[in-house]
Amino acid sequence: MPLDTPQPERLFSFAYFPERPVPLHAMVVNCGVEHVTSYDYRWDGTKRGDKEMVIWQYTSGGTGKLEFNGKHHDLHAGEAMLLIVPEKHCYSLPATSDFWDISFVSLNGREILRMALECRRLNNGPILTHQPHSKVLKMAEKIFRECRKMDAFRASALAYEFMTELLSEVVAAHREKTGSTQIVQDVRQHCLNHLAETLDVETLAEITGYSRWHFTRLFEEASGMTPGKFVTDLRMRAALRMLQSTHWRIKEIAAACGYNDPSYFCKIFKNTYNKSPGDFRKQ
Repeated sequence: MPLDTPQPERLFSFAYFPERPVPLHAMVVNCGVEHVTSYDYRWDGTKRGDKEMVIWQYTSGGTGKLEFNGKHHDLHAGEAMLLIVPEKHCYSLPATSDFWDISFVSLNGREILRMALECRRLNNGPILTHQPHSKVLKMAEKIFRECRKMDAFRASALAYEFMTELLSEVVAAHREKTGSTQIVQDVRQHCLNHLAETLDVETLAEITGYSRWHFTRLFEEASGMTPGKFVTDLRMRAALRMLQSTHWRIKEIAAACGYNDPSYFCKIFKNTYNKSPGDFRKQ
Protein backbone atom coordinates (compact mmCIF):
# COMPACT_ATOMS: atom_id res chain seq x y z
CA MET A 1 0.00 0.00 0.00
CA PRO A 2 1.61 3.32 -1.04
CA LEU A 3 2.48 5.44 1.97
CA ASP A 4 1.12 8.62 0.40
CA THR A 5 -2.42 7.27 -0.10
CA PRO A 6 -4.94 8.84 2.35
CA GLN A 7 -6.96 6.20 4.19
CA PRO A 8 -10.53 6.70 5.44
CA GLU A 9 -9.94 4.63 8.58
CA ARG A 10 -7.41 2.32 10.16
CA LEU A 11 -6.12 0.17 7.32
CA PHE A 12 -4.35 -2.30 9.54
CA SER A 13 -2.25 -2.66 12.66
CA PHE A 14 -0.48 -5.95 13.05
CA ALA A 15 1.50 -7.15 16.07
CA TYR A 16 3.42 -10.36 16.62
CA PHE A 17 6.35 -12.17 18.23
CA PRO A 18 5.96 -11.23 21.92
CA GLU A 19 8.27 -14.16 22.68
CA ARG A 20 11.42 -14.86 20.68
CA PRO A 21 12.40 -18.46 20.00
CA VAL A 22 16.10 -17.50 20.06
CA PRO A 23 17.93 -14.29 21.13
CA LEU A 24 17.56 -11.76 18.31
CA HIS A 25 18.84 -8.19 18.62
CA ALA A 26 16.50 -6.66 16.03
CA MET A 27 12.77 -7.31 15.71
CA VAL A 28 9.67 -5.78 14.17
CA VAL A 29 7.10 -5.44 16.95
CA ASN A 30 4.16 -4.06 14.97
CA CYS A 31 3.30 -1.91 11.99
CA GLY A 32 0.27 -0.18 10.60
CA VAL A 33 -1.39 2.53 8.56
CA GLU A 34 -4.03 4.78 10.10
CA HIS A 35 -6.28 7.71 9.23
CA VAL A 36 -6.59 9.55 12.54
CA THR A 37 -9.59 11.84 13.07
CA SER A 38 -10.20 11.54 16.83
CA TYR A 39 -8.76 14.17 19.15
CA ASP A 40 -8.54 11.42 21.77
CA TYR A 41 -5.60 10.05 19.78
CA ARG A 42 -2.72 10.69 22.16
CA TRP A 43 0.35 8.61 23.04
CA ASP A 44 2.55 9.37 26.04
CA GLY A 45 6.03 7.85 25.86
CA THR A 46 6.25 7.56 29.65
CA LYS A 47 3.08 5.47 29.90
CA ARG A 48 3.74 2.65 27.45
CA GLY A 49 5.58 0.27 29.72
CA ASP A 50 9.25 -0.05 30.57
CA LYS A 51 10.27 -2.35 27.72
CA GLU A 52 12.45 -0.45 25.25
CA MET A 53 10.96 0.06 21.80
CA VAL A 54 11.71 2.28 18.81
CA ILE A 55 8.83 3.89 16.90
CA TRP A 56 9.14 5.29 13.39
CA GLN A 57 5.96 7.11 12.37
CA TYR A 58 5.59 8.77 8.98
CA THR A 59 3.09 11.50 8.07
CA SER A 60 1.56 11.10 4.61
CA GLY A 61 -1.25 13.66 5.03
CA GLY A 62 -2.79 16.07 7.49
CA THR A 63 -0.87 17.31 10.51
CA GLY A 64 0.28 15.77 13.77
CA LYS A 65 1.87 17.27 16.86
CA LEU A 66 4.85 16.05 18.85
CA GLU A 67 5.96 17.32 22.27
CA PHE A 68 9.62 16.46 22.77
CA ASN A 69 12.15 17.90 25.22
CA GLY A 70 9.77 20.72 26.13
CA LYS A 71 9.24 21.81 22.51
CA HIS A 72 6.26 21.41 20.18
CA HIS A 73 6.77 20.18 16.62
CA ASP A 74 4.16 20.12 13.86
CA LEU A 75 4.47 17.07 11.63
CA HIS A 76 3.55 17.55 7.98
CA ALA A 77 3.44 15.29 4.94
CA GLY A 78 6.89 13.88 4.18
CA GLU A 79 8.09 14.07 7.79
CA ALA A 80 8.61 11.23 10.22
CA MET A 81 9.37 11.06 13.91
CA LEU A 82 11.79 8.59 15.45
CA LEU A 83 10.89 7.97 19.09
CA ILE A 84 12.02 5.65 21.85
CA VAL A 85 9.88 4.12 24.58
CA PRO A 86 10.15 4.79 27.42
CA GLU A 87 11.06 8.48 27.18
CA LYS A 88 9.38 11.83 27.76
CA HIS A 89 7.44 12.56 24.61
CA CYS A 90 3.82 12.81 23.58
CA TYR A 91 2.20 12.88 20.15
CA SER A 92 -1.38 13.59 19.19
CA LEU A 93 -3.80 15.01 16.63
CA PRO A 94 -3.78 18.79 17.19
CA ALA A 95 -6.98 20.84 17.32
CA THR A 96 -5.76 22.74 14.26
CA SER A 97 -5.91 19.65 12.01
CA ASP A 98 -8.93 17.63 10.84
CA PHE A 99 -6.94 14.44 10.30
CA TRP A 100 -3.53 12.81 10.42
CA ASP A 101 -2.60 10.06 7.95
CA ILE A 102 0.23 7.99 9.35
CA SER A 103 2.25 4.87 8.68
CA PHE A 104 4.28 3.36 11.48
CA VAL A 105 6.76 0.62 12.24
CA SER A 106 7.65 -0.28 15.83
CA LEU A 107 10.81 -2.25 16.55
CA ASN A 108 12.94 -3.39 19.46
CA GLY A 109 16.26 -5.01 20.16
CA ARG A 110 19.73 -3.93 21.19
CA GLU A 111 20.93 -3.09 17.68
CA ILE A 112 17.71 -1.25 16.84
CA LEU A 113 18.08 1.01 19.85
CA ARG A 114 21.74 1.69 19.10
CA MET A 115 21.02 2.69 15.50
CA ALA A 116 18.00 4.81 16.50
CA LEU A 117 20.07 6.77 19.00
CA GLU A 118 22.76 7.32 16.37
CA CYS A 119 20.13 8.52 13.88
CA ARG A 120 18.82 11.07 16.33
CA ARG A 121 22.32 12.24 17.27
CA LEU A 122 23.32 12.87 13.66
CA ASN A 123 19.94 14.40 12.85
CA ASN A 124 19.97 16.64 15.94
CA GLY A 125 16.53 15.46 16.99
CA PRO A 126 13.67 13.05 16.28
CA ILE A 127 12.11 14.74 13.21
CA LEU A 128 13.21 13.24 9.89
CA THR A 129 12.32 14.20 6.33
CA HIS A 130 11.89 11.51 3.67
CA GLN A 131 11.76 12.23 -0.05
CA PRO A 132 9.14 10.31 -2.12
CA HIS A 133 11.86 8.04 -3.54
CA SER A 134 13.28 7.23 -0.09
CA LYS A 135 14.44 3.64 0.42
CA VAL A 136 13.13 3.89 3.98
CA LEU A 137 9.58 4.28 2.65
CA LYS A 138 10.09 1.34 0.32
CA MET A 139 11.33 -0.76 3.24
CA ALA A 140 8.24 0.17 5.28
CA GLU A 141 6.03 -0.94 2.39
CA LYS A 142 7.91 -4.24 2.26
CA ILE A 143 7.26 -4.80 5.96
CA PHE A 144 3.57 -3.98 5.47
CA ARG A 145 3.30 -6.47 2.62
CA GLU A 146 4.95 -9.30 4.55
CA CYS A 147 3.74 -8.62 8.09
CA ARG A 148 0.98 -11.25 8.14
CA LYS A 149 3.09 -14.11 6.87
CA MET A 150 6.65 -13.56 8.10
CA ASP A 151 8.20 -15.65 10.84
CA ALA A 152 10.36 -14.29 13.65
CA PHE A 153 13.59 -14.67 11.70
CA ARG A 154 12.23 -12.78 8.70
CA ALA A 155 10.87 -10.09 11.04
CA SER A 156 14.31 -9.72 12.57
CA ALA A 157 16.00 -9.46 9.17
CA LEU A 158 13.53 -6.82 7.98
CA ALA A 159 13.90 -4.85 11.21
CA TYR A 160 17.66 -4.67 10.79
CA GLU A 161 17.35 -3.83 7.08
CA PHE A 162 14.84 -1.08 7.83
CA MET A 163 17.05 0.56 10.45
CA THR A 164 20.11 0.20 8.23
CA GLU A 165 18.34 2.10 5.44
CA LEU A 166 17.20 4.73 7.92
CA LEU A 167 20.66 5.23 9.38
CA SER A 168 22.19 5.30 5.89
CA GLU A 169 19.79 8.06 4.85
CA VAL A 170 20.50 10.11 7.98
CA VAL A 171 24.27 9.69 7.60
CA ALA A 172 24.08 10.85 3.95
CA ALA A 173 22.06 13.93 4.92
CA HIS A 174 24.48 14.70 7.76
CA ARG A 175 27.49 14.41 5.48
CA GLU A 176 25.90 16.67 2.88
CA LYS A 177 25.03 19.25 5.51
CA THR A 178 28.51 19.11 7.01
CA GLY A 179 30.04 19.25 3.55
CA SER A 180 27.89 22.26 2.66
CA THR A 181 29.14 24.10 5.73
CA GLN A 182 32.71 23.37 4.70
CA ILE A 183 31.96 24.63 1.18
CA VAL A 184 30.86 27.99 2.59
CA GLN A 185 34.03 28.22 4.68
CA ASP A 186 36.23 27.31 1.71
CA VAL A 187 34.50 29.83 -0.56
CA ARG A 188 34.73 32.58 2.05
CA GLN A 189 38.46 32.04 2.53
CA HIS A 190 39.10 31.95 -1.21
CA CYS A 191 37.14 35.17 -1.72
CA LEU A 192 39.00 36.98 1.05
CA ASN A 193 42.32 35.88 -0.45
CA HIS A 194 41.33 36.90 -4.00
CA LEU A 195 38.90 39.78 -3.44
CA ALA A 196 40.22 41.84 -6.36
CA GLU A 197 39.96 38.94 -8.83
CA THR A 198 37.05 37.44 -10.77
CA LEU A 199 34.76 35.54 -8.38
CA ASP A 200 31.96 34.27 -10.58
CA VAL A 201 29.94 31.12 -9.87
CA GLU A 202 31.99 29.00 -12.28
CA THR A 203 35.24 29.94 -10.51
CA LEU A 204 33.81 29.18 -7.05
CA ALA A 205 32.30 25.89 -8.17
CA GLU A 206 35.65 24.85 -9.64
CA ILE A 207 37.56 25.38 -6.38
CA THR A 208 35.05 23.20 -4.49
CA GLY A 209 35.11 20.41 -7.08
CA TYR A 210 31.34 20.46 -7.76
CA SER A 211 29.36 21.22 -10.89
CA ARG A 212 27.89 24.72 -11.05
CA TRP A 213 24.35 23.39 -10.37
CA HIS A 214 25.34 21.17 -7.45
CA PHE A 215 27.60 23.83 -5.94
CA THR A 216 24.89 26.49 -6.13
CA ARG A 217 22.31 24.22 -4.50
CA LEU A 218 24.61 23.17 -1.65
CA PHE A 219 25.86 26.71 -1.11
CA GLU A 220 22.39 28.25 -0.94
CA GLU A 221 21.17 25.55 1.46
CA ALA A 222 24.11 26.15 3.80
CA SER A 223 24.42 29.95 3.62
CA GLY A 224 20.87 31.06 2.86
CA MET A 225 21.99 33.21 -0.10
CA THR A 226 23.26 32.85 -3.65
CA PRO A 227 27.01 32.72 -4.26
CA GLY A 228 26.80 36.09 -6.05
CA LYS A 229 25.08 37.76 -3.11
CA PHE A 230 27.60 36.18 -0.74
CA VAL A 231 30.55 37.60 -2.73
CA THR A 232 28.93 41.06 -2.92
CA ASP A 233 28.39 41.10 0.84
CA LEU A 234 32.01 40.15 1.48
CA ARG A 235 33.22 42.88 -0.88
CA MET A 236 30.98 45.52 0.68
CA ARG A 237 32.14 44.68 4.19
CA ALA A 238 35.76 44.85 3.00
CA ALA A 239 35.07 48.23 1.37
CA LEU A 240 33.56 49.48 4.60
CA ARG A 241 36.67 48.54 6.55
CA MET A 242 38.94 50.17 3.96
CA LEU A 243 36.95 53.41 4.10
CA GLN A 244 37.29 53.41 7.86
CA SER A 245 40.94 52.43 8.17
CA THR A 246 42.77 53.70 5.06
CA HIS A 247 43.24 56.93 3.11
CA TRP A 248 42.89 55.17 -0.25
CA ARG A 249 40.92 56.91 -2.95
CA ILE A 250 37.50 55.51 -3.81
CA LYS A 251 38.71 54.05 -7.12
CA GLU A 252 41.56 52.27 -5.32
CA ILE A 253 39.17 50.73 -2.83
CA ALA A 254 36.84 49.74 -5.67
CA ALA A 255 39.72 47.99 -7.48
CA ALA A 256 40.84 46.23 -4.28
CA CYS A 257 37.31 44.89 -3.87
CA GLY A 258 37.09 43.58 -7.44
CA TYR A 259 35.30 46.49 -9.14
CA ASN A 260 37.04 47.94 -12.19
CA ASP A 261 34.29 50.53 -12.59
CA PRO A 262 34.27 52.95 -9.61
CA SER A 263 30.80 54.23 -10.56
CA TYR A 264 29.35 50.72 -10.40
CA PHE A 265 31.12 50.16 -7.08
CA CYS A 266 29.57 53.36 -5.68
CA LYS A 267 26.13 52.25 -6.87
CA ILE A 268 26.40 48.84 -5.15
CA PHE A 269 27.77 50.46 -1.99
CA LYS A 270 24.88 52.94 -1.84
CA ASN A 271 22.33 50.19 -2.43
CA THR A 272 23.87 48.28 0.47
CA TYR A 273 24.41 51.06 3.03
CA ASN A 274 22.02 53.80 1.80
CA LYS A 275 24.85 56.29 1.34
CA SER A 276 27.75 56.78 -1.03
CA PRO A 277 31.32 55.77 -0.11
CA GLY A 278 32.26 59.46 0.02
CA ASP A 279 29.41 60.33 2.38
CA PHE A 280 30.22 57.35 4.57
CA ARG A 281 33.87 58.39 4.85
CA LYS A 282 32.93 61.99 5.76
CA GLN A 283 30.76 60.72 8.60
